[in-house]
Amino acid sequence: MTDAPPEGPPEGPRDALIREQAERIAALEAMVADLREQLAAAQRAGSRNSGNSSTPSLDDLPGRKPPRKQRRAVYLVVFQHVPVERCRQLIADVTGAAVSEGFIHSCLARAASLAADVVALIRALITASAVAGFDETTLRSGPAGKKKYVHGAFTKLYSAFWLGARSLDSMEDAGILPEFAGIVVSDRYQNYFHPRWEHVAGNQTCLAHILRDYEDCAESYPDAVWPCRRSGRCAA
Repeated sequence: MTDAPPEGPPEGPRDALIREQAERIAALEAMVADLREQLAAAQRAGSRNSGNSSTPSLDDLPGRKPPRKQRRAVYLVVFQHVPVERCRQLIADVTGAAVSEGFIHSCLARAASLAADVVALIRALITASAVAGFDETTLRSGPAGKKKYVHGAFTKLYSAFWLGARSLDSMEDAGILPEFAGIVVSDRYQNYFHPRWEHVAGNQTCLAHILRDYEDCAESYPDAVWPCRRSGRCAA
């Protein structure tokens, strides 16, 4: 009979937090993989027609349309930033079709509805990342004098935006920070450091803000050497 191996040291609070974060990240990665599979399957099923399948009878299914050329109203307005009125004129000049501004707006609404699954996937991928940047900026919205805030979350590959107030509730509604378990890179706005984001591993101040601090020190203390070296203003 052999003795049981000695038990290791008890798990500390930091170790427990790291283990919980690893479990959450693993669960998010599994969810992302499942969403990718669902999205790929939906795209394959939705794109099958007589132009790309050996079953032309699919064209006759309810809600299924035969293959046709893609409409570019959405492309012009969203990607090329062409104003709606000029977009209408361009379509008329190029194709001879006299479309209304309402038609262009309906195309935008339809494209937005089709992109819902993609947006959910992008937000899930940002939530599962180890590091993400967060920011917010004002936007004039509604009657004169009214404004809202555009919130954003970013990684090297993905960006997500949502419109709301400069409040904790708006930041929570986006569905990223509540489950985010990585490093938050942001400015010094207090809401990014709020205990409501209980899974955040840490906070890192945006490099642009740190450089501004060094610039301020270099201007305030012109005889000091270290601020200008760190801000990159020194000649040598």
